[in-house]
Amino acid sequence: MKFIEVYMPNNTVSHSKSLSPTLFVFLIVPFLLLIFLLNAAGSGQAIADSEQVKVHKVEVFPVELLHSYERQMRAVGRAEPSKQANVGFERAGTVAVAYVDEGVFVEQGALLAELDTQRLDAQMLEVEATVARAQADARLAEISASRIAKLVQDKLESPQRLDEAREREVAAKALVQQVVASKERLLVELAKSKIVAPFSGTVLSRPVDPGSVVAQGQPVFVVQQDSVTEVRIALGTDQAFNMKVGDVYPLLAQFDNKQIEASVKSIARARNVNTRTIDIIFALSDGHSVLPGDLLTLSIPQTVKESGMWVPKSALTSGVRGLWTVYTVQDKGVDQKIIPKSVTVLYNNSTHAYVSGALQHGDLVVVEGSHRLVPGQIVAASLISTQPSTAQQLAKR
Repeated sequence: MKFIEVYMPNNTVSHSKSLSPTLFVFLIVPFLLLIFLLNAAGSGQAIADSEQVKVHKVEVFPVELLHSYERQMRAVGRAEPSKQANVGFERAGTVAVAYVDEGVFVEQGALLAELDTQRLDAQMLEVEATVARAQADARLAEISASRIAKLVQDKLESPQRLDEAREREVAAKALVQQVVASKERLLVELAKSKIVAPFSGTVLSRPVDPGSVVAQGQPVFVVQQDSVTEVRIALGTDQAFNMKVGDVYPLLAQFDNKQIEASVKSIARARNVNTRTIDIIFALSDGHSVLPGDLLTLSIPQTVKESGMWVPKSALTSGVRGLWTVYTVQDKGVDQKIIPKSVTVLYNNSTHAYVSGALQHGDLVVVEGSHRLVPGQIVAASLISTQPSTAQQLAKR
């Protein structure tokens, strides 16, 4: 039996013997270090004593049950110019010249445009010649009648000739009046061939240019008086008939948020067919900067008979099924617990909301910070100085 001797070099054996300490360093040392860190972290923890937990503080106020509330009914109206006219020619023709453009201020009586009057000018020359001829015939008839009257007086002519001469004189003078009337008619037509400003104001538009053929009455200019003194606001029957001519109301201008005093000028006695409203015309006071077309808002206090309570908006949180939730504090015993109650918002303004629902008169409602609370939480409630009457006054603003 032969044994095979395996030959191993000396360097291989020495390498395997030196590997053992390295494994020890890479495996044992991290494990011991991890155990040390875990012990160090656990020894630093402190168990909080339940008696040392701080109770959350909240501010509450008692709600007051009301049977009506006052809200502001707002209506928007548009400022209107005192006068605005669509100006056109009173006769058809071709526009010869337009003296003003859009945006130009014109004085009352200023010439704005003219029609082509060549035909009228020719007719005027003809009529003037006819007038001169008729006047000459009338003078000749008058002279003839005077001579025949003298001959009749001398009994050299018969009275019949005198009567005929006088009738010819009357006819000649009537013809003069006729042609003079024709001349006056042409003068009127020439005047109707011009457009003058009906009042002082600004030309808003000029839809027709020179050279255009216009019909009788077709708008050529839109002239608007610059001063704005009226605002038209549509209101319901209840609000409109509660007003009286001369009553003064503040109007809020939307372009600069300034209030302008306005008095009721007139109340329409006809209802708008489309909106079923009644138009109220307000006269603006002097010293305003309102331009035609500006919007102004009228606020009218309106009392609504419906039971509810005023709460700050900060006390409301989103609920379920379209409702809102307010947190109340149960003020019984030592522990003051948070109790949520669902409410419906009936009306709201910038700071407060008028609600109805599960709230009762005298409930302590948390003013704000409800997002940090949960139902059943123990809190320390402090009553704030704001009384329900004060909150209601704030809500009316």
